[in-house]
Amino acid sequence: QVGTNQLVAGNGSQSAVIQGNVNQITVRQGDSITKAGQSLIEMNVYGDSNTLVINQSRDSTGSSTGADLGGHYQSIQVAGNLNTVTTSQVGSGHYLEVNVTGSTNNQTLVQTGSSQKTFSVVNGNGNSVNTTQSGSGHYLDVSLTGDSNSVVVNQSGTNQNKATIALVNAGGPSSVNLTQTGGQVYSIQQTCITPSGCGTVTVRQGN
Repeated sequence: QVGTNQLVAGNGSQSAVIQGNVNQITVRQGDSITKAGQSLIEMNVYGDSNTLVINQSRDSTGSSTGADLGGHYQSIQVAGNLNTVTTSQVGSGHYLEVNVTGSTNNQTLVQTGSSQKTFSVVNGNGNSVNTTQSGSGHYLDVSLTGDSNSVVVNQSGTNQNKATIALVNAGGPSSVNLTQTGGQVYSIQQTCITPSGCGTVTVRQGN
């Protein structure tokens, strides 16, 4: 897809449901250079060992950057184990939500430009969330429930960064690594059911 209204649906509208194991799903939606568009992309994936590469208005690296200016939005829902989700949005509408249920899943979420928001909700064990936001207007909300999960967040830019990270651990320890430059606001909460349940929290702030 490149130009105007775009789509690729699911989550209750038109079908964009993937069922089964070891599927490779790649979507390149916008830019090429720069035909903008109102964007969307909703997708439901059920199964194990699936690989999703969703470059909404590209890079990381589905390339183009003319630097976009599409309307954006994504809502990716994954149920299963050993799945990998890699997604990026360039500029300017943004908003991204990923919901994962299962174990040993990996998310890599990249947003550049302004007007960014990311929500990630994960239930299961041994999952990882790696998020990079650069530019301005960052907001991040990550919630993980389960054992041995990890979160790595990098927020950079001149405007205020906001990150809210919540972990509920029933056993194996989870870890958080947060780096912020520019404005710096964060909240990290760990709920540990067992004495060994709380893991390491590392926060770096500054230019």
